[in-house]
Amino acid sequence: MSAAQKRGGVYITRNRRDNTMKRKMTIRAISLLLAAMMLLGCVGMITAGAEEAAWKLSEDTEIFWVKTEDSEENFEELSEQVRLFAGALAAKGVTEEVLPITYGEKAKAGATDILLVLNDEGTNLENQAYKILVSGGTVTVNAEDAAGLMYGCNSLIRQLLINECVVSTEDAPDVAERALMLDIGRKYYTVDRIKKMIRELAWADMNALVLHFSEEMGLGIESKLYPWLAGRDGTLCTQAEVATDNSYLTQEEIKDIVAYAKLYHVEIIPSFDSPGHMNYIVKKFNEQCAEKDYSFDYDGKRYTAETGSEIGNYYHYNGQTSIVKGSRNTAYSRGIDISNEVAVAFTKSLIEEYATLFKTLGCDKFDIGGDELLGWGSAIATNVNKWQQLDHWKNQAIQWTGNSNAVAYDAFLYYMNDLYDLVTGLGYTSVRMWNDDALRSVDTGWKHVVELNPAIDIWFWTTGANTVKDYLNAGYEVYNILCDYNYYALTYNYFSGQRDLFTKAHAETIYSEWNPYIFDPLNPAPDAVTKILSGASALYASAER
Repeated sequence: MSAAQKRGGVYITRNRRDNTMKRKMTIRAISLLLAAMMLLGCVGMITAGAEEAAWKLSEDTEIFWVKTEDSEENFEELSEQVRLFAGALAAKGVTEEVLPITYGEKAKAGATDILLVLNDEGTNLENQAYKILVSGGTVTVNAEDAAGLMYGCNSLIRQLLINECVVSTEDAPDVAERALMLDIGRKYYTVDRIKKMIRELAWADMNALVLHFSEEMGLGIESKLYPWLAGRDGTLCTQAEVATDNSYLTQEEIKDIVAYAKLYHVEIIPSFDSPGHMNYIVKKFNEQCAEKDYSFDYDGKRYTAETGSEIGNYYHYNGQTSIVKGSRNTAYSRGIDISNEVAVAFTKSLIEEYATLFKTLGCDKFDIGGDELLGWGSAIATNVNKWQQLDHWKNQAIQWTGNSNAVAYDAFLYYMNDLYDLVTGLGYTSVRMWNDDALRSVDTGWKHVVELNPAIDIWFWTTGANTVKDYLNAGYEVYNILCDYNYYALTYNYFSGQRDLFTKAHAETIYSEWNPYIFDPLNPAPDAVTKILSGASALYASAER
């Protein structure tokens, strides 16, 4: 073995086979329970015929990467993926050493090799699907695309871990997007920790990581426009020990994370929440203009926040004013005042900075937030809905639309549509927002002066006033991140027996009750789900935190 191989390096040999190197294989002992958990996503898809002999590792087994038109075209990118597969076999204890890799014509493969074939003629597999075929002494992993090839390699490793053999298997994902959302606004995660999560996602055949970096308690990614902004503030936190640090990811670290995720076919989806969930940003901006005017430029215009001014939102009703209280510290508003042009321009400049960064890194999806605008604090009048205590938003809506019938909710919809135009103008193909303040009507006085752009995709996280059918019938694409199963929050009672709405998710209940098509925990029956989803043209699912 070469020095490079001893250090973990793996060479790919083109069109040559060296049979002189023999090696012993070892299988890592693993409990049946853990093995079953790892196979949950594909156990029902194993299709081995009774007449087939299962494939096992031999002393002369190597990895043979078959030359195809697609593999030639994407050789450099795919070669790294093949090396990762060889490394994973050794890292997980399937092989004692890293297997050598040969690249060439299929006819030159060894009799006991693992063949990797990308987009071979006659395979006819859909994207992300794979087929493992045991024939004679060889086992072949076939896939239409690189992601499917990786999932097939994962499946092969899992079979070897469990049974020390491989049988013919075919699998395809039920949903196109399978995601984890990580809140890096409230809590700091190191680059290494995030990379570990990416590897774990790939091993579980998940393909997206949502980086939620703008929150009420902090901003998790460096801003080069406003170097004073990123970090987090313990005065706004549920628990000081969770987020009192001022750490954040630099933009160079973000580039590293996105590049690393691509190796594992995990796409990064940035998530910036506005106009609510911005306590921290409101606080930091107000500090900038507390003692002197503060100016910045956006879209060719100079904006100035005068000394002592604030950008936080407030209630205004019957000539009275009251702050829209933040959920952790009532001295700072939960979000920005969208009738304040300085607040809107500042927020849009931030979104544009981050959206431009992620777009240059190849990201195509962006979350613009839009949830929980008015929080849970009291307003001015107890007998009037909060949305109707925003006279300044109503006046802004009339000004923006030119329609005297516009209400405060129209200003919000106009703002969200404006963000959609901003982000899609940068090239994003999917723009999402949270569902709780989308299509809201009961308490707003809304008469459809402004329609929420139907091209905005919906993060469905709470049942609230609307069901998933309301969004589907209105033509919106829906992503399932139902909080009842998919929301973990490290709050003070997380480890206690008295869990609340956002800490009650358990692994047991997810495994036993949840699937991507359950949008209502009180009505999870498959027949009901089928009725809810009837007529939907497309549906994807993701898991939060």
